[in-house]
Amino acid sequence: MSLSLFSVLMNIFIVRLKTLGTGRCISGYSLKRFLYADDIILLSASVSGLQSLLNCCYAVSQDVKLDFNYSKSCCFSVGRRHSAKISDMALGPETIAWCDYFKIISFCSEPRLYVDTDVTKRKFFTACNSIFGNCHSTDELIQLQLLESYFPLLQYALCALRLTAAQRADRNSCWNSVYRRIFNFRKFDFVTLLIRGLGRLDFKQTYIYCSNFEIYKKMFQ
Repeated sequence: MSLSLFSVLMNIFIVRLKTLGTGRCISGYSLKRFLYADDIILLSASVSGLQSLLNCCYAVSQDVKLDFNYSKSCCFSVGRRHSAKISDMALGPETIAWCDYFKIISFCSEPRLYVDTDVTKRKFFTACNSIFGNCHSTDELIQLQLLESYFPLLQYALCALRLTAAQRADRNSCWNSVYRRIFNFRKFDFVTLLIRGLGRLDFKQTYIYCSNFEIYKKMFQ
């Protein structure tokens, strides 16, 4: 029941934040929060409004006995004044610093918001190297099954993000490089037929599934 109970607690954040008048107007809608799993993104057009949202979140966390991970929390601004110097924000007794990017989903702070995929790639290759370094004599299909357990690193939050064609191709190349390494293909060898022959999907195909949330849910039921 842990997932259901956690969803109930997170819904309290949604209800309480909804009562606040602050937020950011986008296409006629007042938006002030996005939630994905246990991550919360707060939106505000002003620093004072953001502080009100943070105060609300801290008050709710005290009521439901949940703690924030302060080391992973950050603030950042987008727009013409994205580089302006702003004092750190307060989340209860702790301070939240202003950063240039989101460490969790890898959003970058610029005049326009964009997703940086390099962080995900580094985590993925680090995980893969740990398997390759300890499985020299292991059967190729077993190696593949082990490496597939790290494939979600490339998929993280895809149902909530819109990647560019170049970013999709880049992540697809990351996953194809795993097959080249396991089955001793050269760097630019075509491995799509191998992937399909093994009954697997490449990254581009999984992205199509993840972009459709209803299909995405069925994949993991």
